[in-house]
Parts: sequence; C-alpha cells; structure tokens
Amino acid sequence: MEALGKNSEPFPQRAILTVVTLSHLKYALTLARSCLAQEPQCTFYIAVVDCLSKSDLQERSRNSTKSLASIRWLTIEELHLPDWQRMAFQYTPFEFVCACKPFAMLAGRRLGHTDLVYLDADMWLYQPMDEVWEELKTSLVLLTPHLVQPLPDDGEFPSESEYLRCGTFNGGFIAIHGSADGDSMLEWWCRRMANDCIVDIMGGIFVDQKWLNLVPGLFPSVKSLRHPGYNAGHWSLSQSSIEKRVDGHFFIGDSPLVLFHFSKFLPEDPYSFERQQSRVKLKKMPALKPLMEGYWRELDQTKSTPVSSGSRFDRLSCGTVIEPSWREAIRRGHASLRDIADPFDSSATPSLVERYRQLESESSDWRVDWKYAKKRSKWSKAWKKFRRRIFDWWSHR
Repeated sequence: MEALGKNSEPFPQRAILTVVTLSHLKYALTLARSCLAQEPQCTFYIAVVDCLSKSDLQERSRNSTKSLASIRWLTIEELHLPDWQRMAFQYTPFEFVCACKPFAMLAGRRLGHTDLVYLDADMWLYQPMDEVWEELKTSLVLLTPHLVQPLPDDGEFPSESEYLRCGTFNGGFIAIHGSADGDSMLEWWCRRMANDCIVDIMGGIFVDQKWLNLVPGLFPSVKSLRHPGYNAGHWSLSQSSIEKRVDGHFFIGDSPLVLFHFSKFLPEDPYSFERQQSRVKLKKMPALKPLMEGYWRELDQTKSTPVSSGSRFDRLSCGTVIEPSWREAIRRGHASLRDIADPFDSSATPSLVERYRQLESESSDWRVDWKYAKKRSKWSKAWKKFRRRIFDWWSHR
C-alpha cells in the first residue's frame, strides 16, 4: 500500500490535530493558542464533529486572538466516516469524539501532512515538541504510557489494575509518521472505531484507548515515549512530582514539562483532579496550584460563542433525548431497526420513539457494565428494603 500523503517537500510537513464537539470548542481554541505559539511551523486542525460549516466555526471563534486566524477546520464530512449519521447516533458524544480521532489523522494525511500529532483538547503545550519530531524520524507511531514505574500495593486509587482495565497508553496523545505502515495502523484503528468505541470497562473496552494496547504487537516501529514531560496528567503525578523553578518553567522530575493533560479539569473547580486519584494532594505538591490556575486563566481568556453543554447528537429531530439503550440498539444493528435510514430523523419514521422504547427492557444485558449496574441495583434495593424494615422494627419495638 502506498502512503496517502503526496507532499514532495524535503522536510516533513507537520500537523497537530484535535477533535471536539461544539460544546468543547473553547478547550480546542485554548490548546490551539499554545500549539501555535510553541510550534509555529505546524498546521493546527480542529475537527468539530457537530456537523457545522466552516463559516459557522470561524464565526464562533471570531472573537479569539488574531494568532488563531491560521487554524484549519475539519467538518464531519471531511473525516470520511462510514455512514456518519448512524455512527454519530450509536455513540455518546464522548464516545463519538474518541472514535473520530484516527479519521481526523487520516484526513491530515490526505491533505499531505507527513508527521501528525493528535492531542486531546484539554491540554496545554509549554515547550516545543522537539523529542516527538526527532523520534518520528525512526519510529512510525509514538504512544505515551500511563505508568513508567510500578505503583505500590498501598490500597490507593488508581492501582495498576485500573490501568489494565482502561488502557496501557493514554489516548490523549498519539504521533504518526506517514508511511505505508503508519497509514495501515490508522486504517486498522478506523475500522475498530467504526463500531467498537464504547465505554464498557467491565467488558474490556474503553473507547479508542483500550485498542492502543494492541498497536505495539500489530505494527512495526512503535515506540513508547517515556519522557515524563509528555502527556503528564493526574495519573502520572505519583510517579514524578511537578515543581516550578525560579525561571518560571515547570519541571516534572528532572525533565521540563512539555505537555500537560488537564483531564477531568473543571474551570469552576480547578482542583477537581484530586477526586480522580487519591495518591497526590495539592498541599503535598504546591506547584500544582500555579499550574492549574495558569491553565484556568488561559481558558478564561479564550473567547468563543457560548453554547450549551450538550451536543446536537443528544436528541432526535423531534427534540426527544436519546437514551443509551437506543444508541446500543443501533450499534448492534438490531433487527427491528435495520430499515431506518437516519436514526435521528423521527419525522421520516413517525413511530421511531415507540420502536426505540420497545427495546429498553432487554437492553440491560447488552453490555457487561450494564449487567453489573443492574445486579448492583438489585442488591441496593434489597439492602434499602432491609434497612427500612430494621428501622421500622427499632422504631416500634
């Protein structure tokens, strides 16, 4: 297979990409500002999967800084998704964004880029990615592991078993060197994402991320980027501490902090990351406070047209909120729904809502996570009933 790119320039044409729904456009624009400052030679792409035109996207970001004028936009049609209406319906917005990652990277290849880096939108780039571009001279794929050293068996959260469930590598960063093998990896990843990008942790799948476990074995020249300053996040803080030096630069261990992933960051609660793990507290790593507050200020400076917290893919065309079981029925290709051309369009199928609801009684057994929740719910109800009886007995004894 020939590589997709057609770039004839003597040096790799570099691109950085991110994928969001419109509700997270503010995060993507914030990331863009840092990337364009640190990597001005790169083309920065934002794929917004809510199916808006490029003129709409440019209008929504019109009030942002002038430096963001060079952003390139990718619409959902340009990602070349297989039957995008069905794919958008079968996933939650979070799952759908994750599923679109490799499609966005392939779009970058079609546009002639040779070296591509995908970044989740909730990141900030502090230094140029020199190590990444250097590694891509000899590696086709770069991944960042969640763990680079063993965790102690101390009962704290997360443990190593959590990373076995959710994935060895963090899906917020992936770098690809365009070649026949690099393109083959992306095409394989696209095939998996077309129907198997769900959150079913007990069932062994966690969106796009869990599939990355297979990449080092399936494809040649895959490297684990162990530099602690790349894709650092709440998962890495117990392995390497962050400090802010007198020159104002952040270091993680002995390495400069290049890319921090503000996963689960809430602007209204900058320290919410502490609830994602129990190994590191803010008071024990004081440099976290200026790090979080600095990102909050950058996010606050980003101007974009306000939108609701949801996605246009949350509802049917009639306004009815889509239930998880309806999405799963479409993903599974349920026999009773195979005649539906557009699963969002209730006007074309007047009985659509009723047909979806008829499947809800059987849906709790469709995913392992759902089976577990159903079982736990039964025990919870039994326990509440038992407690009520004990309380009644105690009150009337």
